[in-house]
Amino acid sequence: ELLALGTIRPVIGMAVEGMSSVGLVSPNTARQMGYGGSGGGMGMPSLGGMGGGSGFGSSLGFLNQPIANSFGRDINAEIANWSTYGTPQQNSMGGLMGDMSWGQGLAGVATMGMGAYSMATSKSTAGVIGGGLSMLGGGIGMASAMGLLPMLGAAAGPIGMGIGMLGAILPMLFASEPDTRTHSSTNASLRYGAGGYGTSGGAWGPGANVSQSQSALGSVGTSISGVYDLLGGVKDPSRVWGMDLSSWTASGQNWSYTSNATHLVDPSGNRTAWRMNESGMVDTASAQVAMRSILGGAVGTITANMRTAVTSMLPATTTLQ
Repeated sequence: ELLALGTIRPVIGMAVEGMSSVGLVSPNTARQMGYGGSGGGMGMPSLGGMGGGSGFGSSLGFLNQPIANSFGRDINAEIANWSTYGTPQQNSMGGLMGDMSWGQGLAGVATMGMGAYSMATSKSTAGVIGGGLSMLGGGIGMASAMGLLPMLGAAAGPIGMGIGMLGAILPMLFASEPDTRTHSSTNASLRYGAGGYGTSGGAWGPGANVSQSQSALGSVGTSISGVYDLLGGVKDPSRVWGMDLSSWTASGQNWSYTSNATHLVDPSGNRTAWRMNESGMVDTASAQVAMRSILGGAVGTITANMRTAVTSMLPATTTLQ
């Protein structure tokens, strides 16, 4: 305890008296804490008195002035008339602001503003909590200076300051990993043209490559063309269906997620979702393309029995194999 009194208290005294000199802690609060002019502290000259009343020191002198003393009697009287509750003294600027100085008011508003900004922009839970603590600390500090927390007494100011400092330190102690998330996507298309089925595609994002999807669709086109050939070949290319194979990937540090989907494309270019994230969905989609093309008249007229058989297979996940 003697060591603490000999080391910690002088440091706290210098900090409190320094903040008091620029208005961040009111003189009354400093005296209640045992520091300041009547507290027998080490004594730190006010920044407002440095430099002979001019320059940097004098420019900060207003921070130590109580807000209530900055307005004339006319303003106090006007404010007192705003409310029919309480006495004129209670409704005056002094009654509303108490002993709060400009420095305390500006510090409280700045602390709460930075806390609100941190809550609105932070991408981590620690940042949001830290912003909330900063707002709480700033509010407690202002309420203490205005005399709204008599139950806490002189401890209210340091409590608010401590909560505000905790709010500033918390995001640093529990800093989240940097945002390394990336997104990429591919889309490959199978369409029937003058030379038969052909593929096209595009890729977007880091590491995206559509060549594998195009290769898979190329094999699908060959299989479907084989079915058409068994029925005498395509008679009307404008009635042939196609399909799309798309992929979307999101990845971050030590994780990755990919979603794949297939769409059936009618001769007019309208897309119909088929299957998503299923094994064998490319095979079942290719069967659908072949059957819908046949039923649409791409290979010419078919018998009634064949139409009935093909139609009955449409709702099922039939494959060409």
